[in-house]
Amino acid sequence: MSRSKKKALTASQQSALTHSRGPCLVLAGPGSGKTTVLVERVVFLIESLSLSPSSILVLTFSRKAALEMQERFLSRTGGSYPDVTFGTFHSVFYQILRLSTGRDLTLISEKDRLALVRGASASSFGPSGHVPAAEQVLSAISAFKEGGPSALPEAFRGEGQQAFSSLLSTYQDYLSENDLLDYDDMILGCRSLFAERPDLLARWQDRFRFLLVDEFQDISRGQYALIRALAGRDRNVFAVGDDDQSIYGFRGASPSVMRDFLRDFPGTVTISLSDNFRSTRRIVRMAGKVIACNRDRFPKKIRAARREEGRIPEIRSFVSVRDQDQALIEKLKALPVSELEETAVICRDHVRLRRISEALAGAGIPVPGLEGRPDPLEAELVSDLQTYVRLAGQAGRGALKREDLMGVLNRPVRYLTRESLPGPVLSLRDLQRPGAPSALVRLARDLSLLSRMPAGRTLSYIIRGMGYGAFAAERAGLKGKDLPAFLVRLEEAGKGAASLSDLALVLEESAEGREKGGGPAGEGVRLLTMHASKGLEFDRVFLPDLNDVILPGRRCRTRDQEEEERRLFYVALTRARNELHLYYIRGREGDRLMPSRFLLPLGVRP
Repeated sequence: MSRSKKKALTASQQSALTHSRGPCLVLAGPGSGKTTVLVERVVFLIESLSLSPSSILVLTFSRKAALEMQERFLSRTGGSYPDVTFGTFHSVFYQILRLSTGRDLTLISEKDRLALVRGASASSFGPSGHVPAAEQVLSAISAFKEGGPSALPEAFRGEGQQAFSSLLSTYQDYLSENDLLDYDDMILGCRSLFAERPDLLARWQDRFRFLLVDEFQDISRGQYALIRALAGRDRNVFAVGDDDQSIYGFRGASPSVMRDFLRDFPGTVTISLSDNFRSTRRIVRMAGKVIACNRDRFPKKIRAARREEGRIPEIRSFVSVRDQDQALIEKLKALPVSELEETAVICRDHVRLRRISEALAGAGIPVPGLEGRPDPLEAELVSDLQTYVRLAGQAGRGALKREDLMGVLNRPVRYLTRESLPGPVLSLRDLQRPGAPSALVRLARDLSLLSRMPAGRTLSYIIRGMGYGAFAAERAGLKGKDLPAFLVRLEEAGKGAASLSDLALVLEESAEGREKGGGPAGEGVRLLTMHASKGLEFDRVFLPDLNDVILPGRRCRTRDQEEEERRLFYVALTRARNELHLYYIRGREGDRLMPSRFLLPLGVRP
């Protein structure tokens, strides 16, 4: 068989991937080659332990990461073992839920969740005079589903809890009545299923005998409970993560889960991947000094595998934000254009990113877009495709929602008016009534066809058969028969869908991926939030605005919160391969500002 060349492995990598059976916790620091270990581990299980490929489940947290790992594995093995399952927590456990219950539940889109919550908030919170933002409410719903009343943010406790309970009841009733579920329900539904049906749990335990979990530090309590259930008595869990990079506390993740793993799986073999292949020695030492200040962590010593000491990281203070931004501009202008793509400016939040983006653009420095924020056109295209998929499902049930039809009535352009859609709910026959516009009749035929064709062909038909691709190309300013590359990637991803619900999940994960840091790359400096930078690396990294009340933020009051903020800073530091520039504002005499307390171990004093 044709195989890609296997790279030399370190002793710790070799020890991890050749672990035989039973639980194993791999502490994988930044740039330590954890993906290589995971891929080679799967190869070892199949070729050395003679395991069936279909008995191996590899879980990660984003569709992009799952696909990239699967592609690396298939390339490594010449495509010989396609039956290994690679997927996200949500996609895998949704499939388990769907196949176990026979119910074709549909994932509610984020757009619909926001609209639902905005409507319910007005009636539930209105009497109190304060209606929280929809995004806050959705975060509270997720927290409640994950950890119960004690996990609710402070704003939704006490007097606010009654209003929240009313809203949650309305929210869940709507999902139930419309055969919908959200991401949290996928996990909760599987937990309930496994608890109520031991026979089904045993069936899935028999199917997946070996579990490999990437980014284990990002796991929530609910997801961890599912891993424990699936592991069963075999306990073949290979968990790879870094507690020092646990930065998603707002999603229910906590580094304490990694310690719980040792308690819940007695006899766990713990292996540290301590070699950083990414950064120079000076950068590795600097990052190590910072993270060593955290107490809630596994003690570890990360060393640079690269021989060069590298440039001394720059730590520089400025009198004003304007002076800082001007210095950043001068540094970037001095770089060849070819080096800008491997240069990143990483900020604590989008507020500061927008300021810097405008400053760079005003100075003529190319900026492809803010990473971690959805590209407006891509968001628009995904929203349209989600609507078409919903309409295909509605057509199969014989009741089309007017609001969904309105959303894509002229996308592509059909020259149809609102008056052509009588009533809030319509049938296909209503659209094909005598005297109806021919374009409306064709739309009805297309929706009927979409409802009956294999789900894997749905996006291709919408894009190429219904003319949406040409419409999207025109919106993107493309000429000829070119399609936006993003649309082509979506079309390809959709080919693996087994149902319209699968397809809805593909589209929703795509939308979620762009929110979390999958923005478009291009010529120019990469601008990212610290959260969005995780998993990426660059030759040169600038970290501006490193002041207290920004990092850590004003709301950081407890030790746990401060330690998560320090981990966030550590993640940003370790994105740099060769150069690192740390900037903070000192202010003027009589108006002094405090540098971030995280700079103290690096010699910076107030």
